[in-house]
Amino acid sequence: MAKILGINALAYIGGTEIPQRNEWSLNISRELQEARVFQSASAGASWVDQIAGFRSWTGSMNGYYDDSSETLVGYAIGAGSTAVAPLLLYESRADLTNYWYGLAWFEVSESTSVDGFVEINIDFTGDGALQRFAA
Repeated sequence: MAKILGINALAYIGGTEIPQRNEWSLNISRELQEARVFQSASAGASWVDQIAGFRSWTGSMNGYYDDSSETLVGYAIGAGSTAVAPLLLYESRADLTNYWYGLAWFEVSESTSVDGFVEINIDFTGDGALQRFAA
């Protein structure tokens, strides 16, 4: 399997490409439930059993502010913060058959500094299952 260069990544919210992104991350986690039972062994020799619990996913997208994307930013701040929207994340636009898909909640933040570009950062929290589509 070949390595993938991140420069070709792609992200969509609600069917619209998010412009000027230069990074996205995806975190998938699982709750672990600890099972601690009475044992005849001493405390130093006891072990905790872990049982798999619920799964969840979160992530973020970072990049530059693009004033042509006002509608998208408004969507993410407005509708995206009061309702879930579809999210698609592609590692490479050269292969649109491999991607992550799920419904998510969105939060948007903006940052600016005197020595850099204005940035728009989007955090998301999954609502339900995250699906991986691979050809």
